[in-house]
Amino acid sequence: MPNMISQRSFRLPTTTGHVLLFKANVPLYVPPSAVSAALSAGCIAADGSNVDQLDSMLADGETLQPAVGFVGDVRESLIFLAIQELIKHNKASNFDGSGAPKPEAIGDLLGFDITHPEMVKVYRAHLQANEDDDQYSLHPSAPQALRVIRAESKAELAGIADEVITDEAEAKAAKKQNVRDLRRLLLSKLSGITLG
Repeated sequence: MPNMISQRSFRLPTTTGHVLLFKANVPLYVPPSAVSAALSAGCIAADGSNVDQLDSMLADGETLQPAVGFVGDVRESLIFLAIQELIKHNKASNFDGSGAPKPEAIGDLLGFDITHPEMVKVYRAHLQANEDDDQYSLHPSAPQALRVIRAESKAELAGIADEVITDEAEAKAAKKQNVRDLRRLLLSKLSGITLG
């Protein structure tokens, strides 16, 4: 497992129980189960390894999900779609005692954390739409963003890129990227965030 470097000093607690204390520009050993969290926090491999090489060092079943911040209507629409998915599958462990979806279950589907107040707001909108026999007004980008999040292969992402990227030259260049970068590019376009 690589040593990793951060450009800032900070404490990184992980969901696997590791707590890593990074000091700015000082290499630190990162256990395999914490690589994804360190990458998400902006750390890089000290030896300059690229992301494709780091992918092979992750714990079994773990993938590198690029962190793209969804906000506003797109985020609420994604949460709404995830709630519909949870209700469709009706697995008891995904719901709390009151029958509301657990934010953790929604976050697991979407690949980013959901707060309880966010879940409550969207779940109430879902209940209201069902009660009034009305449609929830989804953001137009949300269904495609969900497809990008769930895509399991570069071919799937390339197909979505054809739909999302209208400039032919840009689409061709995008398809040459690795899976992680292509996913990040597509999610950024769909979220409205411009990559630097």
